[in-house]
Amino acid sequence: MAWQQRTDVDGTRFYQNTATGASSWLKLADDAPPSAGNRIAPSDNGAFDYDAFWRDAWRAANATARPAWLGRRPPRVFVYDDLPAPFSDWSPDGSGAEATAFGRPLGGSVYDTSGYAFAAMVHYRLSRSAHRTRDPAAADVFFAPILTKPKRHHALLAACAEVGGRTAELLAALRHLNARTAPRHFVILSKEHPGTGTPPLNCSGWFNHPAGLLRRAVRVSYSHPQPAEYRGDVRGYGKQLGIFIDAAPYPHAVSFPYPGGVHVAGPGAAAPFPWDTSQPRPHRLLFTGRDSHGDTAVRRHISKQCRSLRSPRCVSASYDFGKGLRLKQQSDFCLEPGGDTPYRKSLADSIGCGCIPLIFHVMTDNANEWLWEGWKEGARVLVPRKPFLDGALTLERLVDTIPPRLLTQMKATLAANARRFTISLADDPGDAVHALLLGVERQARLRKVEL
Repeated sequence: MAWQQRTDVDGTRFYQNTATGASSWLKLADDAPPSAGNRIAPSDNGAFDYDAFWRDAWRAANATARPAWLGRRPPRVFVYDDLPAPFSDWSPDGSGAEATAFGRPLGGSVYDTSGYAFAAMVHYRLSRSAHRTRDPAAADVFFAPILTKPKRHHALLAACAEVGGRTAELLAALRHLNARTAPRHFVILSKEHPGTGTPPLNCSGWFNHPAGLLRRAVRVSYSHPQPAEYRGDVRGYGKQLGIFIDAAPYPHAVSFPYPGGVHVAGPGAAAPFPWDTSQPRPHRLLFTGRDSHGDTAVRRHISKQCRSLRSPRCVSASYDFGKGLRLKQQSDFCLEPGGDTPYRKSLADSIGCGCIPLIFHVMTDNANEWLWEGWKEGARVLVPRKPFLDGALTLERLVDTIPPRLLTQMKATLAANARRFTISLADDPGDAVHALLLGVERQARLRKVEL
């Protein structure tokens, strides 16, 4: 027998993996013992206790609850549609605006979306939203669409330099920005908040080191300042992580992920959705990317282990919009090591495709809180980084030792919440834009002492 059962005095059943000799006991469910067909391989020389890991994961997954604030009505939003150049550099009203924001459709709600298009998608959506108001007195939140056109590093560098020299003009153009409304304003930078790259990005005056009342506005980007202790183990990491620590230049910063390529039409879109997990998937593990950049220590370890397992146990493929997202829809677990920074587009793609993300860095995990809140622990796996790099933990045994009941529950949790990591083509009370508006409104209420 791979599992031994014991029953506490209150009738609660616990199970122990006798194949590993682990001392930990796992509560699965009162009526659901582990499947006899899922026999567990021994742990690696006793160096890592897989049962204890999944016991803690089970406890955390069952302690989650949907936050009440996400069920509120959509806030009324005022969009500054008359910002002059250079502050406004894109119109969401042109004939090609949808393609610029969301990318080229590839079929099945999948698009070749640019990783630098988050601000454009929000701009496009809010300009057409039924919740938009043109009366600033009626607005709950205010969106200042500064530099929303999708652009890569050097183009953004030049645009930020031009805006930074004209901060006084920008503040004058934001004519409804005052001490009462400032906490309800938000701006978006479609990049990590420190502006990683060479030469370094400097969006001073509006995003970092904001001027005047813009200091009270919410700033949204692909990362936010992290605790100093999260520098952690950076073996093989391609960039120093200290730039993600300093919070002073970025007041009221929140993070949203690099946008994925899954975009449904809206709340009335027909199922099945790319995140559906109700059917068996042919691949157990999937890694899309290269091991020559970013978190190279983890990536090379992944590549080595994946090669030894081979398809369909583990599939490794280059990142390609069409092929990559199809593979994600065919896989149970998607490996998400950091890219050039701990943040990568693949995370939102994996979630949007119903593939449970395996995360390898605490900075990756400690992001996107407004989207993850209430379900993160029930739908992702945070792989212990040091045991993995030291060789004490293998991906094969990690996913093979997950209790079947927990795996089923994680798939259901992911399918029920994945929409929150996607951006729909129209108003959608379950997607990331809705969570963004509610989050800005909620944060303003929590900061009412400033009003």
